[in-house]
Amino acid sequence: MTIYNIGPTQAGFDCAEIQTSVVNEANRYIEEAGGDTIVALVGWSRGAMIAMWAANDLVGMPGRPQPATARQVAFVGLYDPVDMSTEIPSDEHVRGENAGRIQAGVGRVTIVGAAEVGPIDNVDYPVGWPSVLDRDPGFYRMAQKNRITALGGTTVVDRVPLNASHGSIGGTPGFNPRLLEWPFGRYDYTEDVRNSIKSDKAIRDGMRAAGLDLVPDRDRDWYGFPGTRPELR
Repeated sequence: MTIYNIGPTQAGFDCAEIQTSVVNEANRYIEEAGGDTIVALVGWSRGAMIAMWAANDLVGMPGRPQPATARQVAFVGLYDPVDMSTEIPSDEHVRGENAGRIQAGVGRVTIVGAAEVGPIDNVDYPVGWPSVLDRDPGFYRMAQKNRITALGGTTVVDRVPLNASHGSIGGTPGFNPRLLEWPFGRYDYTEDVRNSIKSDKAIRDGMRAAGLDLVPDRDRDWYGFPGTRPELR
């Protein structure tokens, strides 16, 4: 079974509601199947942090009710995870639980994040579209500074840094108008497209390494990226 869920709103006040919905629906499928279910979760941006939070709940976080039905969270794929909602529990918000601490029952996590490399700078600080606020809200790029760490010694964590925009890592290169091209800036759309494909490949490689062998490869044409940067209106 595959569960899709729309991401949070710009304000992010519905992150907890989304996380609860994903966990409840997953638990329902697991119980109907009688247990021994293999689970994989994938998300982008705040959705990635919600996916990690859901994975921790599904394997059972300390101090909370443990799952009654056997399951295995084999893989969590995080496309440029961003924490910019006080609803997402993390060290930055000093809550009683932490979505950025991978519980021991999670098998493998692949984290793709942004890293500025060389003369081309495709990494957008801050993330996203120009804010409707006077300034962009504070947030943390959770792939950086190893903010997401494993508590159990058996969890494999793959970290993949790419010189790519936030949108590129999520599959939409070229859409941030703040990333200016020569001669006004150092953004390279061709490089961003290349790294967008690399980011998806890294997540898919992680899924296969976790034993999910039904994950197909994709060639470049599958993504359908325009040959030139989309016109920004």
